[in-house]
Parts: sequence; C-alpha cells; structure tokens
Amino acid sequence: MKNLDYGRPEKLFPVFASVSSLAGVGPKIEACYLRLKISRIRDLLFFVPSTGKIRIKLKSLKGINLPAFVILAVKVHSYHQSSRRSPIKVVVSDPFVDFELIFFNTKMQWVKQILPIDETRIVSGKVQFSSMGYQIINPEYVVRKNELIEIPKFEPIYPLTKGLSQKRVIKNISEGLGKIPKLNEWIMPDLIKKYRWPSFEDAIFSIHRPSGISEMNPKFGARERLAYDELFAHQMSLALARKMFKRQKGVSIRGSNEMGTNILKSLDFSLTGAQKQALKEIFDDLESPFRMNRLLQGDVGSGKTIIALLCIVKVVEFGGQVAFLAPTEILAKQHFRTISKLIDESRVKVAILTGRDTASDRKNKLEQIECGKLKIIVGTHALFQAKVIYKNLRFAIIDEQHRFGVRQRMELGQKGYNVDILVMTATPIPRSLSLAYYGDMDYSILDEKPKNRKAINTAVKPITQIESVLDRLDAPLKNGRRVYWVCPLIEDSEKLSLISAQKRFETLKRRFPHAIIGLVHGQMDSLEKDEIMNKFALGDLNLLVST
Repeated sequence: MKNLDYGRPEKLFPVFASVSSLAGVGPKIEACYLRLKISRIRDLLFFVPSTGKIRIKLKSLKGINLPAFVILAVKVHSYHQSSRRSPIKVVVSDPFVDFELIFFNTKMQWVKQILPIDETRIVSGKVQFSSMGYQIINPEYVVRKNELIEIPKFEPIYPLTKGLSQKRVIKNISEGLGKIPKLNEWIMPDLIKKYRWPSFEDAIFSIHRPSGISEMNPKFGARERLAYDELFAHQMSLALARKMFKRQKGVSIRGSNEMGTNILKSLDFSLTGAQKQALKEIFDDLESPFRMNRLLQGDVGSGKTIIALLCIVKVVEFGGQVAFLAPTEILAKQHFRTISKLIDESRVKVAILTGRDTASDRKNKLEQIECGKLKIIVGTHALFQAKVIYKNLRFAIIDEQHRFGVRQRMELGQKGYNVDILVMTATPIPRSLSLAYYGDMDYSILDEKPKNRKAINTAVKPITQIESVLDRLDAPLKNGRRVYWVCPLIEDSEKLSLISAQKRFETLKRRFPHAIIGLVHGQMDSLEKDEIMNKFALGDLNLLVST
C-alpha cells in the first residue's frame, strides 16, 4: 500500500495506522471512535482518561458503605428470567449476604457458562441497594479464583460516546500500547532531571495504567511530561510553518501611495504612534518579496479599520484585488460602508458579497470579480467559496480571526498567488500567549488609544443586582440617550440558565414603557435586521436588545 504520510519515519507507521486495524474494531466501533475525533492508533494513545474507579476487595457485602465498586467471591445458587426479553437474575451469596447479579441484553446460555450452579466465582461491579436487597447490575468482571489478578483494583475511566464501552477502549488501548516504538529522548536532559519526568513510552503507559486516583492529577509527572510534549510539538510545527511561509515568494507591492495620503488628509484626526508603527510594519511586509502573514491586535476603537483601509488602497493602487472577510453580515456591511465612504472620490469599485445576495446580483458581482473590475470585495464566508474567482487577489484581510478556522484562512489565501494575509482581532492577547497560539505569524499591536477618545467605564454586577442596573438606565433613557443590551441566547434553553434575548426584550418593554425598544438577532431576516440597526443608529430606537 502506498504511504501517504510523506516524510514520516517507517518506525512510526504502526501508531499512525487506522483504529480499524485493532482487534474487534469494525465499522460500527470505528464510527464511535470517529465521533470522539479518534481515527488513528496515535489518537487513541493520547486519549487521556478523565477519572478512575477504585475497587474494594471484600469478603462480604455486610455493612458496606454505598456506592462502591467491589471485588468479592460469590457462590452461585439459581437463575431467574420472567421472559426472553427481561433481565436475567442470578442469585449468589458471600459468607454472610445473599444478593443478585442482574444481566441485561444477554443470553441465558452465556450466563450459565460463566456462572455455573454451586461453583465459586470472583465478581466485580458497582453495588446498589433496592427493595430486593443488594444488586450488582451487569458485573464488569466474572472470573475464576486463579484469574483474580486480571481484575485491577484501580481502573481508568474514559469519556465515551454511545456504542463504545470502557472495556472496549481499555482493550484497544492495551493493544495500541504494544505498537509504541523505541524512540530517542527529545527533551533536554536538564529538564527531565529537574522535573523527574519519565520517558515518553513510560509516560504513555503510566496514564493508561494508573495505580491510583493521585495519578489523575495534571501535576502528575507522566501527565505533565506529555503536556510539555504537546506544547513543544505545537511550537515546533508553528516554527516550521512560519519558516515555510517566510520562504514563499510573494509580490513586492510598491507605489506612490497617493490614495492613502489623500485619505489621511481627509481625516479629522491624526494616527497614533502605535498606528503609525503598525502601518510601517505592514507596509514593510507588503513591499517585501516574501509573503506576509501578520496579526494586528487592538482593542475596539483602537483604529484597526483605518490601518486596514490604508493597506487596502496601497494594494489597489498597485493593481491588485483585496478581499476583506468578516464573520457576520452586520460587521461586513459596517466595513463596506466605512470603506465606501472614505474612498468615495477615488472611483475604485468596492462591493459586498454575502450569502443573501440575489442570484442576478451575485452573478454580476462574480463576473466583475473575475474580470478584475471589482478591486475591493468585502463579505462573509462567501468570499472563499469555489465559485468566487479573483483575477488578481493580492491581499486578504480577516477580521475577528478567532471566528474562522485555519483551513478557511488558507482557502481564502489560495484564491490568488501567494496572497499576503493580515488577520485582525480585538481580543486582548498576552504576548506569551500570542507566541503560543499565533506562533506562525508576525505580530503588530495597537496599544495606544486615539486622542479625544471617551473613557470607557466597565462594571461587573451579579444577576442578583439586576434591579440596580435597571434603575441606572431610567435617567439616560428618559434623556434620549441610547442603550445597547447584549444577551448570549436568542431563545430560552432548558440546559442553560442564561436570560434569552427574547425574554430580556419583553422584560425591558414592561420596565421602560417610555422607551422605544428594538430586538435584533442572527435568525432574523437580513432586511429586518438592517432596518432595526439603522433605526438604532439614527436614534429612532433608544434601547436595542441583541445577541
């Protein structure tokens, strides 16, 4: 069979084999594993147990504290089954107590085989108490006395999905452990010695064969070592991705930047020092003969959009096309209006492309994108769909980068030849975390607030003080000021206790009868959303509830 994992050492082939190669894993079990994102033996080996169960070895159930998982010897007395589909009840006894073993969905012949009358067997399972006395439902183990060693006193518990049992997972992992190859150590000896970490192979064995609950602790040496391995591998892959990306030739975008200069002159404010520095870094990347892959981070209102626009016009002046990707239609329309207003006199054609365009309107836009007449295309996910063909896409901007996957970012970047990419986020990211999460990117930060920006006062209140929050809104609403109330849910959920937007909207209507209140959420029609948002922007609504 042809190996598709190019560059992987042959000794690793066994652990990169499909889980379907393991004993007892047919199509149904494989489908269960796939629901848990487990497709290869490697994934199974890194499938860490979430907790564990302690089994107590007893002579009798007399005086037991419930609930408990036990191991004890029993003598078999009789079998009972009222119908073929009813559970099988096996009456057994220990030296002091008679009780029942109950089996569901199994055959009497099998039960009689593993639990012969008048013979002694070692059983293990969870003891429960009912009106009929003590019971063990579906015992986990039924073995002969000489097989007692097979029952572990402590056993890991894995997070499962329907159709998959703990026994199946444990059995498959045991087989997978035997496929781990001998590997040289890759962690520096000083670190191994400092933290007393086991080898990689010993660490994998240890997390799947723990001896007690203390080994479930994240600080346990084996788990800590594997966590380090994961982070180290992630950083290595990012470093390789960064190195490969940096090697990719791009197009050096140069020009007079006349359009950008005119836009700056038209503004009623000056760029901050942080904005100028970020703009210089991005321009240097654009003018470089290599591809750009840069993150621009700045708080809401820090001026990311104007930086993006100045970069856009630089690329357009050079003759390239620009795609500006936003996560929502509302945000896409906001960017479209801002860009259209600032480049109004340049005669550069800008359009917005979303999933709600009519067929004829969409066809017209796609034709203009393909022939190059449309230079700036703002939109949602529609921008990287297969039918969107760009003539000369040179620059892609992705707003709220965390709302898109890496694959989506790559799909948009592949719409042109080695497209320069700028992603933007308003999420504050510590420098150390940015290097870990965005290690394949260069990094610019807007850490300076624009001049004359109004101060933002932030307060956190518990839900028990909701009335005091509502009281504080009385005066602003009566004075015609606007309030924006954001809720996490559209409708009430039985699983979540958060207040839905719909219920909050109704509550606020009753509480503020003098206010003009609107509601907007993602499930509404596009035209209806636009109408409500416009009313709020114009002041026709003074309280807007939204998701």
